[in-house]
Amino acid sequence: MPKEFPKIGGPRQRPISCKFCRTRKLRCSREAPCSNCVSRGLPCELEQATHSGSPADDDDKAELLERIRKLEALVEQSTRFTSVSVASHDTPPATALLPNALDGQASGSFEDVARQSWKNSIPSPSEQLDRDFAWLESIYDGTECASEAIPSTKVGFRICSFQLVAEVEQFVTGSSSSDPSIFFWLPEYSEAKILLEKFTRDIEHMYHVALTQDLPVVLERTYISLTQQKQVKSGEMILVFSIFASAMHSWTDEDCRARGLFTTSAEPHRRSALWVKATEDLLDIAHRTTLISLEGIQGIIIVTFVAASYKGFSRRCWFLMNNALALAREIGLHCIDHPSNADRANTAEAEVGRRVWWYLVSTDWAMATKYNGLARGTYQCHPRHMNTNKPLNLNDEDVVDGMTRMSRPLSEPTSMTYFVFRNRLNEISRTIVDRAPLMTALAGGPSYDVVMDIDTELQQLINDLPPFFFSMTPFEIAGRYRLSDDRAKVIARQGNDFRTIFYATRCKLHLPYARRGFTESQYATSRILCIESARLIVETESEYQRLGLDKEFARYKPLLYSMTVFLACTVLLMEYCHRKQTQAPDQEKSKMEICHALTMLEAARSENEMASKFLDSLVMVLHNHGIAPPKRLQQQEKSVALPGEGLVSTPPFTSQATSSLPMTPMSGPQLAASAVGGEVTCTGGFAGLDAGSDLNSLVKSLDQGVDVGMIEWDDIFLGLGESSFL
Repeated sequence: MPKEFPKIGGPRQRPISCKFCRTRKLRCSREAPCSNCVSRGLPCELEQATHSGSPADDDDKAELLERIRKLEALVEQSTRFTSVSVASHDTPPATALLPNALDGQASGSFEDVARQSWKNSIPSPSEQLDRDFAWLESIYDGTECASEAIPSTKVGFRICSFQLVAEVEQFVTGSSSSDPSIFFWLPEYSEAKILLEKFTRDIEHMYHVALTQDLPVVLERTYISLTQQKQVKSGEMILVFSIFASAMHSWTDEDCRARGLFTTSAEPHRRSALWVKATEDLLDIAHRTTLISLEGIQGIIIVTFVAASYKGFSRRCWFLMNNALALAREIGLHCIDHPSNADRANTAEAEVGRRVWWYLVSTDWAMATKYNGLARGTYQCHPRHMNTNKPLNLNDEDVVDGMTRMSRPLSEPTSMTYFVFRNRLNEISRTIVDRAPLMTALAGGPSYDVVMDIDTELQQLINDLPPFFFSMTPFEIAGRYRLSDDRAKVIARQGNDFRTIFYATRCKLHLPYARRGFTESQYATSRILCIESARLIVETESEYQRLGLDKEFARYKPLLYSMTVFLACTVLLMEYCHRKQTQAPDQEKSKMEICHALTMLEAARSENEMASKFLDSLVMVLHNHGIAPPKRLQQQEKSVALPGEGLVSTPPFTSQATSSLPMTPMSGPQLAASAVGGEVTCTGGFAGLDAGSDLNSLVKSLDQGVDVGMIEWDDIFLGLGESSFL
């Protein structure tokens, strides 16, 4: 009988025949017992198939996998909280620390399938192998490496009334390694709610990247964490800080009477710059150790707008906006509608994420054509590098979990109508960049054929504007669409702002060829469109004041107001000089248009430093050509703060150690020292042109005639540096 060898590499197979049939070489029925053994009365020795394991073995494996899963969870939790700063037992109430890693920071992120699967329950062997490989890969690319080797800044928060807070500043302590390095003082909850109400009523609609009904929840959750000494989320704290900065910056004397909180508007205006700095400092600390959530990116957008109101869209704002784009990609806002995120596509969080992403993308495209720097003519967000749908034209109350992606028609006013048309306008800005080579953008703009093609797209956009954005008063909007008076006023304000930006975009597009249109007939169309857009800017801003839309908005409007009016004033001045030189008719009408535009800039001088800079640049260039003697202007320049003093800079940290943490902001010696030099200096303005003003002298000197070819019009813009966002 041949010797049987077991097979290697798998379980032993069942024999073909029983032992008796194999010995006698009989055909076996391979049943237990077989027919041969039954007929002979013999016991049948037929071997049964071997089993891979018993139920007990399966239970043991399941138990082992469960233990491995628990161990992995413990290791992950231990790694996450290794560097968490824990508040000491003697920490006073109303104090909370910002650790290096926070619970819930993944909230608001749209991660890929691999990262989501890492958090699933008991995996199969193949899934476990994939996880192990992903973990090793994360070590290779550094995404999961611990950051204990680089010390991080510990942050503390305390609540104190505005009546006791001298300045919103950091307190630095060196008493022990367990104490926070920086303290931030927050107002009391009742005061914070007043600031939030001011923000949601008068300011939030300008960018509308958050759901208004969610903001009180975020504020309440933050203050509960502070009072209960729990961990706070860095993203939510950044959002709260930015709301404080925005509300204080827009505070008016009417708010002092209606809302209280401050006796004069000068105090919150000064504090606003300090809150901008506090937001930037908190962002700088938080992003080193944890992902910044969706709320944090919303806060960056808000604080960027506040910073731009001081100095225009400067390098500071450029950095904040680019930082927001990078952080948005980290949490996956650029791929919200990827198939891997299909289960979250119809949530309110996803729709808010679309708003935030497309606001950043739209701003990036606008900056490519408006920012006066070397980055002009370039943008970062290519349409093929994102998979996020545009936000819907819906009111906030319609954005809920489980919603259908059905947008309201653009003929119906919603809180997102302005957002939708702003996106369309900035898509045209991207088209300008795509159709003009980089060197052409730096040299002076696209070719004339491209300019006219772009103008056709702009004309189509303005033709598509609904009537409530174009020609209706707040009273008419409220009656026709059954809106409240406050809501109708917001819609009218948004329509006015959009038209102003639109006319400024069109005016700037044609400006290079408009100058040549005075002497070269082939560019006459650009000259006509440029001048008409400038006149419409002045007309739109006049309507804004006539309808009373500037009330409760006096601190934010001058930024957009002064930039566009300055551009219009320059274009109208060119037109007037040409008419004066060629003895063209309607000279008096052109002079009155210039006078009106200059009066607007002068009136905005006291509300915004950029308006003063625009006006000074214009008058100084004209003075260099003998048009007007800027006597009063020179006197004002001696008292105006130097550039950069509007937003305070970070004071040097002292090495002085303190024995205990400060109980009130007044007890910190560093606070009093760092408060010096943080005020914003503004000069007074007036509504009209009085007899002794430089503007009056300027307008009178226009009657004497000026050679339009002698004026270097580029000097007016170049004098503004890279802060201009025209």
